[in-house]
Amino acid sequence: MRHQDGTLAFYEGSLVDIGERKRTEEALLQSERRYRSLVETGHVGVFINEGGSYTYVNQAFARLLGFEPEELIGRHYREIVAPEQLGQADERYSSLLLGLLDMDSSEWTFIHSDRRTRKIALVSMQRLEGASNLLVMGTLVDITERKRIENRLIHQARHDPLTELPNRVHFSERLEQAIRDFHSDRKPYAVLLIEIDAFKLVNDSLGHAAGDELLVMVARRLQEAVSKDAVVSRHESAEFAVLLLSFQSLARVREISEQIRAAMSKRFHILDREVYTSIHVGIALGEESYRSSVEVLRDADTALSATKIRGRQGSAVFDQQMRNEVVRRLTLETALRSGLIRQEFQVRYQPIVELASGSPIGFEALLRWQPPQGELIPPQVFLSIAEETGLIIPIGVTCLRQVCETVGQWKRKFASARDLSVNFNLSHRQFIDPLFWDLLSTALGENDFPPGDFQVEITENVLLDQDRSLWLQIEKLLRIGVKLALDDFGTGYSSLSYLHDLPLNSLKIDRSFTLDLKDNPRHQTIVQSILRLALDLDLYAVVEGIEDRRQLDAVREAGARFGQGYFYAPALTAGEFQEGLRTGLRFPQ
Repeated sequence: MRHQDGTLAFYEGSLVDIGERKRTEEALLQSERRYRSLVETGHVGVFINEGGSYTYVNQAFARLLGFEPEELIGRHYREIVAPEQLGQADERYSSLLLGLLDMDSSEWTFIHSDRRTRKIALVSMQRLEGASNLLVMGTLVDITERKRIENRLIHQARHDPLTELPNRVHFSERLEQAIRDFHSDRKPYAVLLIEIDAFKLVNDSLGHAAGDELLVMVARRLQEAVSKDAVVSRHESAEFAVLLLSFQSLARVREISEQIRAAMSKRFHILDREVYTSIHVGIALGEESYRSSVEVLRDADTALSATKIRGRQGSAVFDQQMRNEVVRRLTLETALRSGLIRQEFQVRYQPIVELASGSPIGFEALLRWQPPQGELIPPQVFLSIAEETGLIIPIGVTCLRQVCETVGQWKRKFASARDLSVNFNLSHRQFIDPLFWDLLSTALGENDFPPGDFQVEITENVLLDQDRSLWLQIEKLLRIGVKLALDDFGTGYSSLSYLHDLPLNSLKIDRSFTLDLKDNPRHQTIVQSILRLALDLDLYAVVEGIEDRRQLDAVREAGARFGQGYFYAPALTAGEFQEGLRTGLRFPQ
């Protein structure tokens, strides 16, 4: 206050305590500093964008893209987003500004400052209101490495690790798309299933490293042999698949198949060795009935099986007849398995006769299949499938036990049976089965069956694969004491070498020579030569297929001593043969 003359009389005022407010302001300032430090030095990118241009970016954002923060201020996001993602980026940014989205989180691909490297980030954005313009604030996290690992895992899940070709899963996806394109736009497609024949041989002889190298080289040649838009895939072991999408006709598909075959027929250099291989190709053409990749691959596999059944390299195009054959074989295989469980397989016995006296010297045990309802099924109907599926092993064991038990009883019961021998046929698969010979030895011993009266019959097909396992089985045969006969002699490729190498007891001359022996001078000469050869080598020779008196006379004129066929007797049941033993078996002379 002042006096009237204007001099200061005294001061009047108030005092307010602002200590709390100052402390609050200081705390806010400290918090802001900490937050700013966190934003500026953290690993998460932070930005503010107005109208598409950045008004603020932190160090982490700039560092991710190889810039300084000030270099990005004023730049539009379209300048740093990958071209293929601009459409998506525009749509999401606009949706935020228009209020269609409150927040957005998505993966963005950015271009690095070097203009080559691409960075993938998880970008989260939200709209900020309160200013004259709408602002967008967001964060981004570098997920480039994570995406690289994810993509690698996806690649591994869809590709063969050895050849880097698409695997069955990936191939099936592409095939499914081809099927959809066929139904919508009539775009043609074809599947080729390819099996490499020499793979197992290379793997077993040169080792797995050589086998792997062969597969890699096969994959490379396949890719070179087809067009760029074709899909080449490795499915399993030595099986590959090709999906053709650009062709005009079946003739062109066959031409491509032939190109592949020619490429595979050229030599491979593996571990300083030259290796040759051949292939089988099964082809399935796209058609209206196909609705899934499973159906197409099924039919291509059926066609592939058809080429292998033929026993030579080549290709086959699937048709309905193949499908019918597959269904027939599957039905037969199922019936075989059921028949084995129900003990429907029986043995019949056909006598082997001394021509001069009409007396039997032994008999052949023949497999027959008798379903509970229906006619007797001959072996030529089912033996090939039993062999392929491996069912021939348990079927053969069942029959072996029947024969040893039945014939053992005859030998103990009938004097006329004591010197008779039994011939038992073995396929290649049975002959090389290491367990068969132990089972045979046990069955003979359990039934007091003299091993010398048991003779194993094999054809030359059993001997084509003369590896060590074959000779090991022959050694087992000799140790047991059973004898060995060569069936269908004269129809193979190297019979004379077998006579020299094998410990044979007898030969059985194939029935094809007997059929017209009387009227065919060539067959007469062949049969006479075989008979003389057998005599010189001290082998029994049995002529098969004697069906009537005329054939018997021709066989005897050729010099044969032993024969077998329907002229003497068909294949008899155990009961019928036993009755013959009881009454005394005698046949026409």
